[in-house]
Amino acid sequence: MKYALFYGDHYYPSGGWHDFHGYFDDAVEALTKAVLSHCDWAHLVRLESRSYLFDIGEDELRNLRNYVPEEYKKAGQIPPTAKAMFTAKVYEWLK
Repeated sequence: MKYALFYGDHYYPSGGWHDFHGYFDDAVEALTKAVLSHCDWAHLVRLESRSYLFDIGEDELRNLRNYVPEEYKKAGQIPPTAKAMFTAKVYEWLK
C-alpha cells in the first residue's frame, strides 16, 4: 500500500487513527472515497515519505462533490468525467 487515508467531520489535530479510513495503492481511489463520504476534511499520506499528498478542507471537498451527480453518490460511484477530473487533480498534487 502506498497511501493512508484519514478524514472526518470535525478537524482536530490530535484525531490520530480514529480518523483512519484505509490504505490505498491508488490516490484517485482514495480521493473518491473521501469525496463520497460526508466528511469535512481529508488527508492522504504517502507512506514511503510520510508526507501529505493532499490536505483538503470542506470547501474543496464540496467543489469536488459537485462533479458527482446524486444517483452516482447513492451508488457509491463516480461518473467517468469526475474520475478524469479527480485523476488530473491527483497528478497536479504529485508535482
